[in-house]
Amino acid sequence: MGFETFSRMKKSNPINPFMVTGYYSPAYFCDRREETDRIISALLNGRNLTLISPRRMGKTGLIQHVFEVDRAKETFKGYYIDLYPTKTLRDLTIKLGRAVLGSLDSAPAKVLNQTLAMFKSLRPVLSFDPTNGIPQIEVTLADDSRPKESLVEIFEYLSRHAEQCVIAIDEFQQVLSYPEQNVEALFRSYSQQYSNVRFIFSGSQRHVMEGMFRSPARPFYQSTELMFLDRISLAEYVTFAVEKFAEAEKVVPFELVERLYKMVSGHTWYVQYLLNRLFSLPIASYTLQDADAMVNQVLKENEPFYEGYTKLITTRQWNLIEAIAQEGEVQKPNSQEFLSKYNLGAASTVQSALLALVEKELVLEEGGVYSIYDRFLGMWLRTWGKD
Repeated sequence: MGFETFSRMKKSNPINPFMVTGYYSPAYFCDRREETDRIISALLNGRNLTLISPRRMGKTGLIQHVFEVDRAKETFKGYYIDLYPTKTLRDLTIKLGRAVLGSLDSAPAKVLNQTLAMFKSLRPVLSFDPTNGIPQIEVTLADDSRPKESLVEIFEYLSRHAEQCVIAIDEFQQVLSYPEQNVEALFRSYSQQYSNVRFIFSGSQRHVMEGMFRSPARPFYQSTELMFLDRISLAEYVTFAVEKFAEAEKVVPFELVERLYKMVSGHTWYVQYLLNRLFSLPIASYTLQDADAMVNQVLKENEPFYEGYTKLITTRQWNLIEAIAQEGEVQKPNSQEFLSKYNLGAASTVQSALLALVEKELVLEEGGVYSIYDRFLGMWLRTWGKD
């Protein structure tokens, strides 16, 4: 089911304007105007795009927003699949088949069934949702050992239609863990072969994604436009938040929103979550004390989860996480000053612990600066972590 179908099913405005899951509409999407224009320009002009950012910075929401912008909807159909839960090329093929098949056909069910019957390696079956009558397609593979043939059938289905299509594949670096070989090369060939299909390859593991798309030895070298997604600016977020509160006849001071933004270093999902929790309080005018009490409640709720980390990582790694949290950001984790201040030991052992934490996505590295990936975990460590 494409996003155009999903959006038509929505009828009423959300109770809370600060979305923490999914995408609602452009009216509830903060800023990203330049990023949106850049992505649409690339796609309309025939360029595939690679979008890279840390988790929860807003990649998925931005892609969905692009698919909902009028000038994009008038030109192409957008499809989004998330590879994060997939383990094999078979999983990817089934997810793509479910998103794509039938979406370009407006014919009656009988004709659509005839179209689906043309597939040989796939087993698409048309049914109807009993609650709303919307057609839905269940997809399996006729032969689990031949997912590449099934994938070709999906792209051939797209190529038979004149309509331009954009396939957004999130967490694309996941294909490197598949048991099948050369999945990168497979998609590189698809990106060249089908003239009416454009791609957005999205990922959160920056070093891995850069290796896939910037290394001369890899199939995707210099084949896409690279885009790195940064934070939404403080000024944009403050304006957006104050306006949404005002629309609900609620008053929130500018400095309060700024305080929340800075608490989580402008990391999009965490800003949204704090604003969502603040908005849900049964009051019409907010103070800094209200915000602080809400934040403390959020950290308390997560405390059992954060305490469980001590059982999942080594003592050395936990000590390093605590030290980074206290600093907020660390530029030179191997410096003698930092090591001595927190009694972390030798630089070589700290470096190995740091690499492990980055790999586990507990520590975020951006341009040589290290911080705690989970912004709430970092706040909790600074507040109660030593208790």
